[in-house]
Amino acid sequence: MELLELNKKIVNKQKIPFVIFNGEEVKVRDIYIDKICKLYNVKKPTYLEDFSNFLFTNNMLSSNNVYIIRKDTPSEEDKKFISALEDYKGNNSIIVYYTTLSKQSSFYKRFESNIITFNYLDDEILLNEIKPLISFNCLQDYIDLIHICQNDYSRILNEIHKINCYSKVSNMPPSIIFNNFIAKKIIALPENNDIQVFVQNVINRDFNGTLSMLPNMVDKELIGVLSLMYANFRNLFLYVSFKGDKKSITKSTGLSYGLVKFLSTKRIMYDEYELKFILQFIFKIINSVKNGLIDSDIALFYTVINIL
Repeated sequence: MELLELNKKIVNKQKIPFVIFNGEEVKVRDIYIDKICKLYNVKKPTYLEDFSNFLFTNNMLSSNNVYIIRKDTPSEEDKKFISALEDYKGNNSIIVYYTTLSKQSSFYKRFESNIITFNYLDDEILLNEIKPLISFNCLQDYIDLIHICQNDYSRILNEIHKINCYSKVSNMPPSIIFNNFIAKKIIALPENNDIQVFVQNVINRDFNGTLSMLPNMVDKELIGVLSLMYANFRNLFLYVSFKGDKKSITKSTGLSYGLVKFLSTKRIMYDEYELKFILQFIFKIINSVKNGLIDSDIALFYTVINIL
């Protein structure tokens, strides 16, 4: 099931008898749990330890409630219970949440029509969400915040709250507070600095450096690595493709002054057309991974080889 379809059902006040949630974007997931609770006129869901707690408790079946069963990964026994729940038409909503669920698994393919995956949101969607929440001076600050938080919406909202509160107390612009927080490590840069080194190796066309780090990237969050790579190539594309006076590049492109100054000292190894192709290619790979069209184990290798 697509998220759009679930949202449409909620807007049309259709009941959601049974659904499976998974994915790392817990904030958006929780937003939809709240929406389903409102649909069923309950303040908060009831959490159960296992399917048996729901299936074999008659008084629950006669109520009007939202039940959540949280599990790490699907077991063989889960298939039996979920098969029974597929045709459930009772007065309750049953949400099963799995921490890990592979799109390549037989379980996913069997129950795909009931599954909604909450992946980390793309930069563009997050930009639209957070722009009304905080007033930065330039687009680059928004992008930097998104990437520092690794596209984690929950963390982004926490950092925005922190910045806005301090900005109000100190009477200083949020952009200054944000950059001061980074300098003082109040907002911590991602711990996975090796990902940033890896991405820079790709951008610098350092073939040996990239391939030596590639095996260590397998255990990283793939969408996060690809998104960081896309963002860096996008910045490079904006810089290379800009045809006006370099003095106005910050205002015209949204790139920060520091980034423009940094790029001006680098040897650019790509032309505008190469960068456009790379951006389209990475975007296609990200969508293919999200839709299960390419095995995540080979997606990064395939991307890197095509770029290099």
